[in-house]
Amino acid sequence: MRKEEFLRKIVPAARQEMQQSGILASVLVAQAIVASKWGDHALGNNLFGVKDGCLQNSTLEFRNGRWTRVLESFRVYADWSASVRDYAKSMSESLPYRELLYEPDYRKACLILQEAGCAMDANYADKLINLIEANHLNQYDSLAVDEIVQGAPGHYEVQNM
Repeated sequence: MRKEEFLRKIVPAARQEMQQSGILASVLVAQAIVASKWGDHALGNNLFGVKDGCLQNSTLEFRNGRWTRVLESFRVYADWSASVRDYAKSMSESLPYRELLYEPDYRKACLILQEAGCAMDANYADKLINLIEANHLNQYDSLAVDEIVQGAPGHYEVQNM
């Protein structure tokens, strides 16, 4: 999938979830990029690799200091918006990730994710930060005035007040 197409599909959902959960859109998008490899590995519309579902798939996991292929059961979603919504909900309800909510600095948010054990990759925060900066994903963290007032995700014109 092309980067532009991926962003066109995920950004509206990530911005809407940012309004609901307070988790920065840039961080949600960067995590989806890493987990799904720009949407190319999003079986069942599962952008984040959320487990405990009905779709079985072989995956590589870092266990006991080495990469191991395992068979896991993954959740299936109707669309990407449902995947983003479920992931953000699970993050906002999980105690280790509570600091992530309403953290206005994407760099700090990425470090919180790594410190809370979101991924076993010791360079996870750096990967997310590099993706955000290289692709200017932090531009999606600002809501237009009318989006805040009216809660209208995807409408980007600022109304004069």
